Amino acid sequence: MKKVILSAAIVFAVTTLNAAWNQECFYGKCCNDGIVCKKCAEESRLENICHKKCKAIKIKGNAFKSCKKHCIVNKGNIAPKVAPVPKPVPAALPAPVVKHVERAKPAPVVAAEPKMEVGKTLTVAGTNFASNSSEITPAFSKYLKGKADELKKLDYNKLSVTGYSDSTGKPDYNVWLSEQRAKAVRDVFVKEGVPAEKIVYSGKGAANPIADNKTKEGRATNRRVEIAVK
Repeated sequence: MKKVILSAAIVFAVTTLNAAWNQECFYGKCCNDGIVCKKCAEESRLENICHKKCKAIKIKGNAFKSCKKHCIVNKGNIAPKVAPVPKPVPAALPAPVVKHVERAKPAPVVAAEPKMEVGKTLTVAGTNFASNSSEITPAFSKYLKGKADELKKLDYNKLSVTGYSDSTGKPDYNVWLSEQRAKAVRDVFVKEGVPAEKIVYSGKGAANPIADNKTKEGRATNRRVEIAVK
């Protein structure tokens, strides 16, 4: 009877120990019937490696646990995998604003003012005189003074001043008026120092037109004084 009880007690004890052992295995002891399997051995070795790695970089507290857990899950890699940050797409540049720049208009070409020269004739428009008069305007007087300065630098024998008119009005009056305008020019020259004995003047009225007397512009062109240096 005692043998039976003893045998039963031994069987119970072995069963209880096996149950406890299996329970411990279930909760992470990694064994199968008391033998540590290869997979568990690798996991245990990996855990030790991760423990050393996380400790080596001086991580503490909950951060240490997270490091170790991450290391185990990623099989020894303690650096978290960071997804590559996509390069920002450059914003589209606004279309350039094209400003319309007006180009400066070229300056009008002004013909050089002819100078008094021996053998040349200078034609002066009759519009420089007051209407129907031989009186010289201030601007025309200033112009003639400049020509007088040019004459004083020349070596010439004679200065011929000839007045002309358009075809309107009586011929005799036109001759007289054109002569008076020629004399007015001569008087300015003499006043500015041009020798009077070298100047001759005359009026020819509507003779020798250089433009059409049928137009206003043509008639203004024909009312002129010609100064010839000889």
